[in-house]
Amino acid sequence: MRWAPLVLCLSACVRTPQPPPDCPLGGELFQQTELYFGLTRSDGNQIEQTTFDLFVEQYVVPQLPTGFTSLAGEGRWLEGAKDIREPSRVLIVLHHGDQPVDQALENIRTRYKQLFAQQSVLRVDSRACARF
Repeated sequence: MRWAPLVLCLSACVRTPQPPPDCPLGGELFQQTELYFGLTRSDGNQIEQTTFDLFVEQYVVPQLPTGFTSLAGEGRWLEGAKDIREPSRVLIVLHHGDQPVDQALENIRTRYKQLFAQQSVLRVDSRACARF
């Protein structure tokens, strides 16, 4: 019984390694979703900036009222030996991965494909630490 206090003391002094915090430099852990919208229709015509802006106002803003970022971009890829370039827009959304936001993002992708006869809207999800 004389060893019991020593064992308790030693067990209290030994630290179990803890995993590093999700955001080691501070901030809050988010899910970052990027949606990539091509601006070339299947017939080769371009979706004008004003048309895309109207899509954002009518469909994106109501679905994502907490906010997002929109950037201009250019997609490039090889199709056979042909170098394809397509103007694009990228929406970036920070969220907590909850079902309503996930559904809103899928609604936006679906609606864009329907309205502009697009094969796809690329979605990329990753973890991000953010500080405001």
